[in-house]
Parts: sequence; structure tokens; C-alpha cells
Amino acid sequence: MYKKRLLVLLLLVFALIGCKEQKNVSGEPALDSYDRSWKNVYMNGAFIIGSDVVYTGSLTDHRIYYLEKDMNQWRPLCAKPECSHNTEDCNAYLTTAGIYWDEGYIYYYMGDALWRMKPDGSEHEKIKRISLPDGVSSTYLIYRGYIYFQLRETTDGGKSWKQEIKRVPLEGNDTELTDVFGNPGEDQVQYTDLRCWDDRITAIGIHGEQQSLYMQDLTTGKQRMIAENWPPDKIAGYTIDGDLLRYFDLEEGFCTVGLSTGKREVLRSPVERKEAGSVYYDEDFIYLCNTNPILDKMDLVDEACRGILFYDLDGNEVDFLSMDGLDMWLLYAFSTPERVYLSDYSKMMELNTFYYIDKAEIGTGNMQLKSLDH
Repeated sequence: MYKKRLLVLLLLVFALIGCKEQKNVSGEPALDSYDRSWKNVYMNGAFIIGSDVVYTGSLTDHRIYYLEKDMNQWRPLCAKPECSHNTEDCNAYLTTAGIYWDEGYIYYYMGDALWRMKPDGSEHEKIKRISLPDGVSSTYLIYRGYIYFQLRETTDGGKSWKQEIKRVPLEGNDTELTDVFGNPGEDQVQYTDLRCWDDRITAIGIHGEQQSLYMQDLTTGKQRMIAENWPPDKIAGYTIDGDLLRYFDLEEGFCTVGLSTGKREVLRSPVERKEAGSVYYDEDFIYLCNTNPILDKMDLVDEACRGILFYDLDGNEVDFLSMDGLDMWLLYAFSTPERVYLSDYSKMMELNTFYYIDKAEIGTGNMQLKSLDH
């Protein structure tokens, strides 16, 4: 038995392949069966997932790529002849992490400007300029007609800091930053880790030594705490599923909380020798990645259990992909109805690091890890 305490691993924007010759002259993704059923995954702008195509941005070579359904190759969203993909005129050019989908457009923030374009790269245009305060670092999220900024200001030579969430509407000339989350009590709360879920957004509120999960209803504007005392070395992953908050507690196991009732339930306690990695959810499975070499050095994962564990949404183990003897640090990237995609975090600054598993093979005991074409 051992004590399981580790920092939650955040998924970063992964490195992708370089520019290849494209089959269609316009460079447009095949959208014949495009049904506009898009979603922003909670990975905060890493991927936009549609029914037949996925988009992502790579800061390794500053390009936006797309991956069509059943296609094994990422392609830059530009096929202009002899384009170098390194200026604002190119619709595949990107300098800031994070791309988002809203009301029929791909949006992203670059420099001090908000940009948008259609999913085929057309109507590429600069919408407005938004100046952030000097000396403030930021990440951002675009959702339901607004761009949200997570602003962090450090003072006293890094000894103290302030973290806030503000927003600006996508349309119109308004560029004023307005507060999103308020302080529910007398103590100052600093917010981070902003995520979007249907008509709600969540953020981690930091007050003193304690962290809690807050949710705001975008329709009513009401804010409330939905989970108290969520230290980052305890919660390995969470998702909002309808009226349920699902999360994995490194000490207690798979848990749920009813958002309307507040009722908390532990679905299944953890098996300590296996479960020490990062947890990710989709509509079908829960993925626990015990592939971190740092955990290996800390003896937090038995070698025989090094790999990816697959669970149903009730926390029952369905399958296991062994990484024994493989020099890879795989993390969940995104999933579609047919596949779950993984990336080798240890090679995030290199190219061609994406792998996938056919979901139909999960639970059969015959899963095969396949790579995208170079």
C-alpha cells in the first residue's frame, strides 16, 4: 500500500505533423455529412470535435490542423499554393494556444486580436482588438458568444498574485473586460481552470489553502459551489454529465455529485496498486493513464499495471492496455464515437505523436494501439 498524492496533469496542446500535399485543391475538409454537432472538450481549446472532422492547433509549427473521420493524417487548414503558413493572411497560422467553435465559426485569439473563420477556412477575418492589462499573463476560452480570459497578475517579485476571470462579447465593438465569477463570501477568491459545459461554466476557486469547484449558470447568471475542498493533489479528473458531476478522487475512488440534489455517492473505491494516474472522461468510458515515468520513479505504479485502464461510467474496469516495456508516456487527447486518441507526452515537442484505439475493441481483450500516418 502506498500514499497517493500527485499533481493533476493538465493536457497541453500537442505537437503535430508538418505540412503535407493535400488531395483537395481548396484545402477544405470533406463536409458532405457534416451535421454541425460540435462540442468544445473540457481540455480548454486543445480540440474542436465535430461529427466528421476534428481541429487542433499546434504551437510547435504555429498551424491549425484538421483530421477527417477515418483519416490517419493531420492536414493544415490551408492549401494556398506555395503558402509558408507563417503570416496572418494564412488561415492555418496560429501563435496562441486554443481554438474554439461558436455559432458556425472557428475562433481564436492571436496577438491582441480576435479572429474567426468558417470550418473550411473561408471568411477568415480579424473581428476586434482586445488589449489586456500590462504585466498580466492570460489564457482564454471562447464559448456562447463571449471570449473569457483567465488573468494572472504577479506582484512583489512573484511573492503574491491575483487571478481573475473576465469576458468580452465576440460581436460588436465592446472591448471592456467585465468580471465573470464573483466572491461568494467575505474572503477574496481567486479563480482558475475555467471549463464549459452546455449552458454552464465551472472554475476552481482558491481561497487561502483551500480550493473548491464553482459553477455558474450562463442563463440565469447564478453562481454556487458544487464541490468543496478540491486540492489539486487529490482530484485526478472530472466531468459534468447532465445533472451529475463525475470525478475521480485519488483517495476515495470514482464519485458523483447530483448538481440539483447535492447528493454525493462513491461508485467504487480505488485499487491502490493500479490507480495513481490522470483520469479523463467521455460519453462512453473513463480513461486512467498510469503511464507517467515520474510515477514509476516514485514507485506509485506497479510495473505490471503501467498502462491505460478503461472503465465504464459506473467505475467498473472494462479493459487494460499494458505499456510494459514501451517507452511512451501516453495521455488521453480526445475521442470520437469510433476512436479514442492518445498522445505521447514525452515527445510533445516532436512530430507524429498521436495514437488511437478503435472503441469497438475496448472490452475484447484484443485492443491494438495504432499510430497516425507520418
